[in-house]
Amino acid sequence: MKNPRVLLVGERWNHTTNLRWNVLARENPRKWLEVSRRAGAYCTGLTRHRALNKNLLRLGLRPQRDGVLDEPYFTEAINLLPPSPIVGAWDAEHAEYVARELNELRIVGVNSFCKDGVFGHWNTDIILLLGRKVEHAFLRAPCQFFRPILTPDMQTILVTLPHPSGVNRFWNDSDEVEKGRFLLYSLWEEWRAAHTEQ
Repeated sequence: MKNPRVLLVGERWNHTTNLRWNVLARENPRKWLEVSRRAGAYCTGLTRHRALNKNLLRLGLRPQRDGVLDEPYFTEAINLLPPSPIVGAWDAEHAEYVARELNELRIVGVNSFCKDGVFGHWNTDIILLLGRKVEHAFLRAPCQFFRPILTPDMQTILVTLPHPSGVNRFWNDSDEVEKGRFLLYSLWEEWRAAHTEQ
């Protein structure tokens, strides 16, 4: 059975400001996206982003390298923006700019090569948007959480998830979390059933 290629998109890196990353994100957003992809947001162990990963796991969502393919997973993960010297700062205009660049890469299926020979393409089947800020960077109108939206080219599904931060009240309602887990699992099953080779 075919499995979808899934990209998880978060807001921004929360560690110490990285001047090189900030300059790169401004001057060359496509290269920045590749750096962000290789850095592996939400993939670097539960201790570093414990609260965020814990809530993603409550949805049954985990990195694909964990070897679980019969539950929702993400193939790769990025953050739209680099770290900021101001905690909680969000540049909505630049986030939209980076999102547009990502969409262009997705549409044309461009291969992004790095000096060390590592490469990856942005042609993805499902993009999971973490929170309203990321959603707004991709979609002008807010959508219902866990509701799949098909891109205009009919190639990719966009799904908004509640931001996994521990201060998000969504995670206090176990019934809503379980409902979200069910909807996400249903999306996986429907996609796999529709793309199973006869």
